[in-house]
Amino acid sequence: MTLKIEVINGAYSRIRISGLTVQATPNDTALALDRLEDLAEELSASNICIGYNFENEPDANSETNVKRKFKSLLETNLAVRLLSDFGKEIPQSLGLLASGTLSSAASITASQRIREVQPPRRMPRGSGNRDRYRHYQVPVELPPNECATNIIKIGEISDFTEDFETYLSGETLSSYTIAADAGLSVESDSNDDPLISYRIKALANIEGVWQQVKITITTDTGRIEIRTINFEVQSVPTVS
Repeated sequence: MTLKIEVINGAYSRIRISGLTVQATPNDTALALDRLEDLAEELSASNICIGYNFENEPDANSETNVKRKFKSLLETNLAVRLLSDFGKEIPQSLGLLASGTLSSAASITASQRIREVQPPRRMPRGSGNRDRYRHYQVPVELPPNECATNIIKIGEISDFTEDFETYLSGETLSSYTIAADAGLSVESDSNDDPLISYRIKALANIEGVWQQVKITITTDTGRIEIRTINFEVQSVPTVS
């Protein structure tokens, strides 16, 4: 993984081609960190899901949680945003590179969320599929197609974390419970106050509903929050 400060330094390195030759000051780093958080938020809102590590109080020395294939996306687009703060024009080469990495990331993340076209409700099931009470197709209900929905394939085991820092507001996370729908198995979990960390195994995609994990926390003052996390469980393609 890459630290946020590494992305920031990479962005400043890229904009030196525009005539910025001075080293970034602490204020410059703070500015770039703020721009980086805004950039990642806008990418998420555009459904370009790169797994960025959002923090309530961003730290330049924290991990981005972004895979290496998206590092250039962050560096080049952050560099473009920083140039105006220094009164510099965007070089054509940098603008084209930033645009290219954005298009590439959009294609990569979109391909991960491709879904089959659902049949209309009035489409007949066909003579070989009819039963006494159900003569028409029923579209499968799908989870929201957004970055907050986790995608996991049958048989995969992955780690996830939920951050409750904003809800706690100075309280401590004293206890919690975690449960999952039938298509998922909670392999392990832990209280890393203010984080709940858990490991999920995808067992099956259940027709008609998406799968959810429900975490219920109790604070040291007795307040309770229930949070549900959506999972889209996908089948693994058959390889001949």
